[in-house]
Formats: sequence, structure tokens, C-alpha cells
Amino acid sequence: MKLYSCDNCQNLLYFENNVCLNCKHTVGFDSSTLSLITLLPGKENELLWFHDKKKKYRFCKNAEYGTCNWLVDADDPSEWCRACAFNRIIPALTNDENLRKWSNIEIAKHRLIFSLLRLHLPLFIKKENEEEGLAFDFMADVSPEERVMTGHDKGTITLNIEEADEEARARHKLDLGEKYRTLLGHFRHEIGHYYWDVLIKNSSSLKKYRELFGDEQRDYAEALKTYYENGAPGTGVSILSAPMQVRIPGKTGQRPGHITCT
Repeated sequence: MKLYSCDNCQNLLYFENNVCLNCKHTVGFDSSTLSLITLLPGKENELLWFHDKKKKYRFCKNAEYGTCNWLVDADDPSEWCRACAFNRIIPALTNDENLRKWSNIEIAKHRLIFSLLRLHLPLFIKKENEEEGLAFDFMADVSPEERVMTGHDKGTITLNIEEADEEARARHKLDLGEKYRTLLGHFRHEIGHYYWDVLIKNSSSLKKYRELFGDEQRDYAEALKTYYENGAPGTGVSILSAPMQVRIPGKTGQRPGHITCT
């Protein structure tokens, strides 16, 4: 992620910081400029930009839980920032473990939204645009028999919060033979499916896509069987990892999808 500096003392700041550790000024992320800015206290809950006190902000409502450091314009009626507005379901915050997992999930999700904004990709909130909108559901298993499946369906990205547990994620990596398995990787994968629907599926780009990556209409189960028996199918596109190459075909909705931007 990009590094920032405090407007007051030029101390190094990181993407998730909400305070400068040197001069103790409050800092927050302004999604309109993709900048981490230094803030001064204003009236009531208002925050003023260090360089222009006419610019007024407040923190996203999820800052109350320590899961967000993004800012909302003071005159914006929404309680949530540009990143948290996409949340539809979050874990029940009845225990510290769920809060810890949700916090880890939000770090990865905020990095994803940062990348999408930086790439100027279209972003619609599902409750405002059902057809092309995006929503996130972060859910826990109900029981060993009723497990939450991580995936994408018509603009809704569901993530099992177990993936925010390092021990469980490491176990899945070994079980599935995956060298890399991260929260941000999950988000980048699933958002690829979302943008397939929004940008490629019914567009004039579909023909060119098939020339580059292959026919996504091929049977996914057959392609998966071939992958585990013989390795990646060798599409000639070296920027794709082996698991991503096998996901090019698939009637089950698997499409090559990875939004990669650091």
C-alpha cells in the first residue's frame, strides 16, 4: 500500500492509521482524493482539514468499532464512508473474536476499495442499484452442517469470517494445495466475478476476452479435474496464476477474476 506523511510533522503514516504516532494529530482517509490527511478538532464531532479549515469531515460510523479510519463529508447524510456503505451483513459483535475477525476483514476490504477507486472502476451500492450494485455479506457458520460458502452471486460477495482466522486459513491452504490464500486475495478474486458481469459478460469485449483467455463456457468440473491431474492448462497468459488459469472455463460462474493493484 501507498505510504503517506503527516501534514503537521511529516512523520510516516500507514494506510490504516487514525493518529500520527509522532505529533498525535488525528488523521483520516479522504476517499475523494485517496489521501490520508491530518485533522484538527472542530465543533461537536466535526473534523477540519489541517491545510483548509473550511473542509469539514467526520469519521465513518464504523470508526466506533475501530474497524474504519475513512472520512465522510460533514454535510453528507450517510453515516458510512465510501467503503463501509457496501456492507450488508456484518458478524454479530457479541464477542471479541468476531470483532477481531471483522476488523481483519475490513482492512482487506478497504484496501480493495482503494484499488477500485484508484483504477476508476465503476462502483454502485446494491441497495441503490440492484442490477449492477455491489454488496458484502460477512457471515459465520451456523453449524458444521450449515457452512457459509465464500463466493459471488449477482453483485453480492459473501465471505465466511473463518477466513479471517489465520490458523483456519493456513489449514485451508494446505488442504487445497494453495501457496497463497489471503483475505485480500479472496476479495480480489470475487470482485473479478462482479466486474465480469458488469463490464464483460454482455459487452463487445467478450470476443476479445475469449481470444485471450479461452472459452468460459467450457465445463468447469472437467477443467478442474484436468487441473488436479495434469496441472494448469497453459493458456499462454503468464500473468495468471495456475488456479486462475483453470478458472477461465466454467459453467458454474467461475471466471478469471483478480483485481490487482497495490
